[in-house]
Amino acid sequence: MQEFLGWMLALGATVIWAFTPVLYRRSGEHFSVLGINAVRCIGYLATAGLYLAMTEGARALLSPPSGEQLFAIIAGGVVWLVVGDAFFFAALNRLGVAVTSAVTSAYPLLAVPVSCLFLGESFHLSLLFAAALIGGGLYLVAPREDGTEALRNRTGMFFAFAAMVCWLAGLVSCKVSANVLPVAEIEWWRALGVTGVSWLVFLLRERRFGAGSAAPSGLRGAPASAVLWTVAAGALSLTVGNLLFTGSLTAISAVVATNIVSIRPFLSALFGALLLRERLTPRLLGGIGLVVSGVAAMSF
Repeated sequence: MQEFLGWMLALGATVIWAFTPVLYRRSGEHFSVLGINAVRCIGYLATAGLYLAMTEGARALLSPPSGEQLFAIIAGGVVWLVVGDAFFFAALNRLGVAVTSAVTSAYPLLAVPVSCLFLGESFHLSLLFAAALIGGGLYLVAPREDGTEALRNRTGMFFAFAAMVCWLAGLVSCKVSANVLPVAEIEWWRALGVTGVSWLVFLLRERRFGAGSAAPSGLRGAPASAVLWTVAAGALSLTVGNLLFTGSLTAISAVVATNIVSIRPFLSALFGALLLRERLTPRLLGGIGLVVSGVAAMSF
């Protein structure tokens, strides 16, 4: 029964992480990249604070860690969730949900060598085979249109890879912070710092370009439903999904949980096709399959 619960928690996290890019993609119709970052943080901050208050009491919300630890949490979070996710949203707007999810799911291709070099984790020759699978998958999913669309796609691929590089800062920051602080406290202080920086950057952008910009921006003119969906997406992807996955690790092994999560690109492609009418081709599905196989192989 406990193992079944672990499977369900990991699957729940997978579905949430696969579905939220659809919400973010639709948010791009009303908000700029910086606007999405700022609005979604409302949901992130609210749920992270609620979780900390429920687990450690309301006083924990006003009990920050040491200055050095707080700086590391906030700095890592800003690079990871402000800069990295801004690149992710920009890639979504250019490549769509299916391709962006497949490319960024190759994140372990960068995370594993970084973990080996900076976190002292072991390296296995099987990782080379996994890397070959992921590389083949990325070759297949990369769009191949000509003309101006080709430039848009190349820019989208650059943004997707830039997002993965920035996410590595989050990996190192989380690993270091988790050795000295509870997860609930890390999430709260990260949420507080990320929310503050996201809104500061967004408001500065609005003040300088908002009046004369034809691009989607912030809250002005956006329907209430778009704001609510973006807030919900932030709460789901940044808090609920993480908590479900962490909870699954108490009932099943990290290998099993990682393999369950590796199906996320397939689910994202399905959601993109059903809700956004994105086109699924045999080449795209084959590339996603290779990426998923490579990610699964890296978890053994």
